[in-house]
Amino acid sequence: MIMAGGFAVTKEAATDLFAERFHEAGFSVLAFDYRHLGESDGQPRLVLPIRDQLADWEASAGLDWSGSPAHRGLSPC
Repeated sequence: MIMAGGFAVTKEAATDLFAERFHEAGFSVLAFDYRHLGESDGQPRLVLPIRDQLADWEASAGLDWSGSPAHRGLSPC
């Protein structure tokens, strides 16, 4: 499962809470902040072009989950 906040919500404020609950229910979860927001790197800060947000979703969906921490019994959150 891949999760990110709403338009300008960081994962720490809400997404992490939901991600942890899904993880406890047995799901592999990747929670991320969009570039330029929250714990993510990038300049300028707090700039949220929709094309960049869509690219972040596409990049997260392309990850290889076969070796994810959840598959080794560790929390990915």
